[in-house]
Amino acid sequence: MIGWCTKIIIVLFPMRLAPNLKKFLTLSIFTVLFLSSVSVLAANRDVSKITDWYIKDFQTEIIVNKDSTLFVTEKITADAGNLPDKHGIFRILPTFYQKTVEERVPLLVELISITDFSGEAHPYSTITDDDTITWKIGDANRTVKGENYYLITYQVKNVLRFDNPRFDEFYWNLLGTFWQIDIDNFTAAIKFPPEVSQANTQIDYYTGYFGGKTKDQATYSWLDDHTLQFTSTSPFYPQQGITASVTFPKGIAVPYQFSFWELYSAYVWFLIPLILFVFLFRSWYIHGRDLRVDKTVIAEYEAPEKLTPMEVAALLTNGSLQNSAISAAIVDLAIKKILKIEQTQEKTFLKNADFKLSIIGTVQDIARLTEAEKLVVVGLFESGNQIMLSSLMKRFASKLAKIKTNVRDSLVKRGFFTEKGFTMQVWYMTGGMFLFIVSFLPAVFSLTLMAALIISAIMLFAFGALMPKRTAQGTEALWKAKGFKLFIETAEKYRQAFNEREHIFEEVLPYAMVFGVVAVWIKNMQKIYGEEYFHTYHPYWYTGAAMRAFNADAFASSLQSLSTNMANTIASSPSSSGSRGGGSSGGGGGGGGGGGW
Repeated sequence: MIGWCTKIIIVLFPMRLAPNLKKFLTLSIFTVLFLSSVSVLAANRDVSKITDWYIKDFQTEIIVNKDSTLFVTEKITADAGNLPDKHGIFRILPTFYQKTVEERVPLLVELISITDFSGEAHPYSTITDDDTITWKIGDANRTVKGENYYLITYQVKNVLRFDNPRFDEFYWNLLGTFWQIDIDNFTAAIKFPPEVSQANTQIDYYTGYFGGKTKDQATYSWLDDHTLQFTSTSPFYPQQGITASVTFPKGIAVPYQFSFWELYSAYVWFLIPLILFVFLFRSWYIHGRDLRVDKTVIAEYEAPEKLTPMEVAALLTNGSLQNSAISAAIVDLAIKKILKIEQTQEKTFLKNADFKLSIIGTVQDIARLTEAEKLVVVGLFESGNQIMLSSLMKRFASKLAKIKTNVRDSLVKRGFFTEKGFTMQVWYMTGGMFLFIVSFLPAVFSLTLMAALIISAIMLFAFGALMPKRTAQGTEALWKAKGFKLFIETAEKYRQAFNEREHIFEEVLPYAMVFGVVAVWIKNMQKIYGEEYFHTYHPYWYTGAAMRAFNADAFASSLQSLSTNMANTIASSPSSSGSRGGGSSGGGGGGGGGGGW
């Protein structure tokens, strides 16, 4: 090539040509030389210097139909050189185009086939996102090198634009601006219906990066009266593309008519949670619904059926046990002289309060406790007779599940709950967790399917929480527990009860913690016993800053700190490690992008 051009220069320069003509010819020849050199370099890359996939040749054929659909065939020759760990390419297409800032128009993309040039199928997976569909072509267990050939055929619906009163428009990203690799050569042949021809169309196009309006990377020509071809004049680098605008007279094409299935098929997945809701509601109505109690709640002076604070907490919460109930159990154990609580550090702006727990009960005392209470004691003091609450972080949490299970089993054994309700709860919770995990797997190809699975998982969790069923005895106990709470909240009305029961303040205090009315209970006691009594009050089971001189607010705050810190402590789990016109380039529909992997 260079030798031929040099001969032309040698022949032309001795001729007596006008100076301007000589300059023009010289510039033209050197331009040809430069472009030829670029083409030669692009076509003959040094394999040893290839750092990523690149596309040697990209040929696309687009058939435009009058019903606003396209059939697209993309013939891609991609080269991975001798790079290691290369498996294939991926192709991304948008499933909408932006008509205005506020309005997006859906595009229906349907894959027909992905093969090589000989028709042999390529393995691929499909990934759908909010606004795109991706075909990941290749096998993760097989690496490729050198040139690889991909023939991708697909259909796109709802493509043409009919908004202008004077003409209709094919406005399309022939080469999208979201390719991540170089493309050395690109051609696009667009075949229009017979009614659309060179004579009745107007053409415009844009090349370069997104938003660009230049035309210096491609030219176009008519191959015949109905086929328009765009050809690249220079390589396209990542995020560069071509967008074409072809307008033609109105009345030739018609807007795409969506079928009922195309409009609403995505929402068919919502039948899953709908059907599941009917099933779950019926199941709850038969197996989980509590008996109705129409009696007015009246004050009860003690916990129903001698239930412990943890058992009352589980009775109130449909069989579950909140972490805060353990705090109430610790205070109850202290009042029973099994352990002693000492506040060693007050809560400040920068530090949390801290408490020392010491075991003081005898073996015989502990033997009289319920199994769940014994588990609390063992969990607290398995490493010694004294522990700091702050040292329990990430250690006590492992004991919590066993304590909760024991409380639940105790309530079932004593006839407050049916066992079937808890069994169904386990199944529903397990199913909910399974669906929640599945909803995020790559195989879930639709956002509506993902949403349907997540909604179904939430319903399983919700109905699982409702499934434990109280027996008639449990329903009666719940009614009495509400009466016990009423007594705590309105204790001043029942002064006689305090004259008949010694230590009623301490005995009721853990239950007040369960009901969340500690401050109310302490204030009521202050009114009943008087300021002078509480000024000299020093609980045998608790020492701390608040006890220098009893202060109701300070004492309530200390108990709240104990409850909060204990709840946070037992909720902590061991940490784990892991790793893990007005147009522009890119402004049309379609196009998308891709890359290699």
